[in-house]
Amino acid sequence: MLVQAAKFKRLPNHPMRNRLAQPTKGRLKRGSFIHQARILERKHRDILEHDLREIPLCRTNPAWNETAFPLIHCSIPGVSKKDSLDAEKMTESQGVSAFPLPPMQYINNYSDENIRKGRAPLPPPLMMDTYSMFGATFTADDAIIRPLEASGIRRLYPQAYDHKRELKKLNHSILINFLDLIEILIRSPDSPKRVEKLEDLSLLFINMHHLVNEFRPHQARETLRVMMDEQRKQRSEIAEKFQDNLDHVLQLIESAVGAIPEDLSLDSKLLVESQLLQATAEVKDDSADDGHIDSLDQMMCKIVDDMT
Repeated sequence: MLVQAAKFKRLPNHPMRNRLAQPTKGRLKRGSFIHQARILERKHRDILEHDLREIPLCRTNPAWNETAFPLIHCSIPGVSKKDSLDAEKMTESQGVSAFPLPPMQYINNYSDENIRKGRAPLPPPLMMDTYSMFGATFTADDAIIRPLEASGIRRLYPQAYDHKRELKKLNHSILINFLDLIEILIRSPDSPKRVEKLEDLSLLFINMHHLVNEFRPHQARETLRVMMDEQRKQRSEIAEKFQDNLDHVLQLIESAVGAIPEDLSLDSKLLVESQLLQATAEVKDDSADDGHIDSLDQMMCKIVDDMT
């Protein structure tokens, strides 16, 4: 509630902003949102931190600017900041995942550093014997779709059958038994035939569900095929876009190379500048050579002067 109240205070031109930010003239209705927000703000003045950042665009009013909605971090007593950030990361990841993520303590065990150092927990060993799941006992070599006889349920269709035909027959049987059940409820609701019809309907539904479940492996294969086709299509589109960009870059390089002149000496401006630079360098070298006198030559000149 404090988080929602703080969001309302930061929304421009919102009616709740003025009611929360400004003092009210009369008494507030007990139990209202503003009344409860005022009470919580007085009790927990330091619960809201001022570390704000932008959050996605509000879904209630797409015309608002997304930069006007800050994300408010709450410091919950007894929860460390690291655990709070881990929970926030998990919440953000769940926004793009179809299934809930495992606990962060379990995910942290499989970090890159732990895997590189060999400290990541090993997977559990395979179960070779029987195991229990949801109160039912299973074995490792069980079929994906267990037969009805394994669960002690009577089969209403033969061993060799056509799924489509048997499903239609079961559907008709369910409809007929349902009409019979309605007739029994109208004529004699306390008749023992009512319980028999309910058991017959239950058996018919179980057989129909079992026939439908036998298509689960086929459905899984088709789902996998569609998913792989979609991935192949996406990769082909990415490869085509990459090839188009590569061709465009090659064309730019070829045009840039074609714009470079073949003989730079034909450019008079460049030729004059290079000649001036060479002449200036030669003058500097000559002046440097003229101003420098070798020590041996200076000694010989001194000896000649003394002799004369």
